[in-house]
This record gives sequence, structure tokens and C-alpha cells, in this order.
Amino acid sequence: MTFMDIKIACTCSFYTVGCLL
Repeated sequence: MTFMDIKIACTCSFYTVGCLL
């Protein structure tokens, strides 16, 4: 997992929890 993947995942989690799933 790259830093960009983590950044996107964290940003997305603010909008929807299901995004990380």
C-alpha cells in the first residue's frame, strides 16, 4: 500500500465508512 492509497482511503472514510470495506 502506497502513501497515496492511504491518503485516498482516509479521505474517503470521512464520507462513507463502507468505502474502506
